[in-house]
Amino acid sequence: EELTQRRITQMLSEIELSGIITGRLVHQGIHGRTKKYKLTISTEMIKKTFKDDLTLQDIV
Repeated sequence: EELTQRRITQMLSEIELSGIITGRLVHQGIHGRTKKYKLTISTEMIKKTFKDDLTLQDIV
């Protein structure tokens, strides 16, 4: 099922509250503004977690 932009924004906000990512607003002049996200945990930790999860093993 396809997610709406609003739902994705809600999900990103929830993840941001958990501390896994941080977001910052970027102003783009006449094009408006957007929020850019950055990981706050190491990619190695993500890979290890995905490898240990059977449903995510194929991603790594």
